[in-house]
Amino acid sequence: MREFSWKDIEKIFQIAVSAFEEDYKVVGSDKEDFKRAFTPYRIGKWIQKIARNEYFKFYVGEINENVVAAVLMDRRGDYWYISTVMVDERSRGKGYGREILTIACRDTCTGDTDNLVLHVPESSPAAKNLYQSVGFKSFETVIQYWQKCEHFKQGFPPGYHLTSVAVYCEQALSIIDRCRCPSSSAVYGTSQLPPWYCRVLERIFQTGTNEQYALTYGDQWVGIVRVYAPHEKEGAAVIPFDVLPEYRGNGLEEALLKWGLTKGFTLGLPRLVVQVNQEYTQLVEACEALDFATLEVLEGMVKQC
Repeated sequence: MREFSWKDIEKIFQIAVSAFEEDYKVVGSDKEDFKRAFTPYRIGKWIQKIARNEYFKFYVGEINENVVAAVLMDRRGDYWYISTVMVDERSRGKGYGREILTIACRDTCTGDTDNLVLHVPESSPAAKNLYQSVGFKSFETVIQYWQKCEHFKQGFPPGYHLTSVAVYCEQALSIIDRCRCPSSSAVYGTSQLPPWYCRVLERIFQTGTNEQYALTYGDQWVGIVRVYAPHEKEGAAVIPFDVLPEYRGNGLEEALLKWGLTKGFTLGLPRLVVQVNQEYTQLVEACEALDFATLEVLEGMVKQC
């Protein structure tokens, strides 16, 4: 097991497309965009060593100089998020996933981090069993819905508006934290902005669309809407909606979904993917009322360091 090197990128792309085939069918996959998205890791690993402030870890496992597994993690406040654990299709069932995950967790938990967090598809009991065997426990359920984009003459309930704000915004993070259910809030803690060098690198090498909006009621921020579309004119727009509990309902969620479908349509994208915490029942009901299909049900899992 060693740190990711740029010479691994072709193999990592092959493993990713194989491991997340269904996801890529909806969201889209492009090799050049994939490489561009990983360029910040190539440069940032040297900056974080100089700054002595680790924000991400990217490891690969190899057998006889052949990459067979990878794990990618980034720090988010008081926890590390494991965004990817993947094993080459021809090397599965041999314990490589467990090995690389175990070593990564042990290495990460040497600092002042409280938790390790990941999400696993409910359709993958083998992966869930793996995570449970190394100490991860369930704490939330997130549903990914999708629908074909189309244009709506949408309008929001009286008093509500969307206003464009900076992608990196501390006020937006504080709203998102307040929108979480108690079980999730206890795990995630207080969100923090990425280090300056990560923000700079992501701006330079950004692909597609990355926008953020404040949902306002009067002069108050009551929610946050993010729009992420990594590939232009293909794939999907991914839009998480966060609304403070006291402002939910009364048709707001349906209006937000129609806005999202129209936004995707305007960007020339065929699909919209919405990520919904199961506890946000009003948004779950609105997705079902608008005939969104379930893409995936993800179980959030946490391991204390």
